[in-house]
Amino acid sequence: MTGARTVTIGDERVVELVVHELGDGDGPLVVVLGGVHGDEPEGMLVARSLVADPPQLRATRLRVVTVANPSAYRAGTRTSAADGANLARCFPGARDGGWTERLADLLTREVLTGADTLIDLHSAGLHLAMPLLAGVLSEGALAERSTHVGRTLGLPYLWLHPELAPGRTLSAAADLGVAPVYVEMPGGPSPDRAAMRAVRAGLLRALGATSGEPVAAPVEVVSSGNLDDAEVRAPVDGLFLASVAHGDAVGVDDVLGEVLDPLRPELPAVPVRTPGAGHVMMLRRTAHVAAGTPLATVAPVVAR
Repeated sequence: MTGARTVTIGDERVVELVVHELGDGDGPLVVVLGGVHGDEPEGMLVARSLVADPPQLRATRLRVVTVANPSAYRAGTRTSAADGANLARCFPGARDGGWTERLADLLTREVLTGADTLIDLHSAGLHLAMPLLAGVLSEGALAERSTHVGRTLGLPYLWLHPELAPGRTLSAAADLGVAPVYVEMPGGPSPDRAAMRAVRAGLLRALGATSGEPVAAPVEVVSSGNLDDAEVRAPVDGLFLASVAHGDAVGVDDVLGEVLDPLRPELPAVPVRTPGAGHVMMLRRTAHVAAGTPLATVAPVVAR
């Protein structure tokens, strides 16, 4: 069975979401979301590919929303043009809330409810860079299923999160008993075709649509993963010049880069150092920064 249904916020049809349903029977239901942020095209394109070129599902059902936030997509922005809110911070939403809160409520009720697994597709956007990774919940009742799916995706990095930040699709899914998984692609000014191919191939493995080739064990790191609380921030205004790349291994007090003031070249460069050892899981891509701008997140490698 392949079909689509349209769900709306209220009778006024303020927003319409097209929800694509694929697969037959009563097997496990996997939800794939693209476009929670409107400036992350990679996730929308991978989700679209599952509908345009559907996999041969054997025992799994698939529910796909290619553009979870139409307002942000049409504006090409991270947040909703309708009210400026970040959908990825509004879950599980509220029926009588603001526009984006109502959208989150709609997605929670009509898309997440009844699923077994959520895979939320993201990329780092224009200003940040991240390695190709799957993020999973690593503790609690849903951890085994979440980490299994994350490893099955076969991406280079697996980011383990002992707990989930509130307001996310992942936290709403977990509250419903849905195993939460997300993907981050590197981001940048144009979509990364190689990353998108890798994510689609991983999704086919996770859906049981292909056995695929054996995948290499990922680099496993562990931390909260909450980029809102990125621990490395610009110490001053200026231009950030990175000396490492996203995904790099770094040691304690290593130099990640420096901030330079082009208006006052007599001032020395201000070094930016890592607070601990691990891998660079987020790195500022664009140079112009104000003091306090998040520059990097470093997550330690999982101890074995």
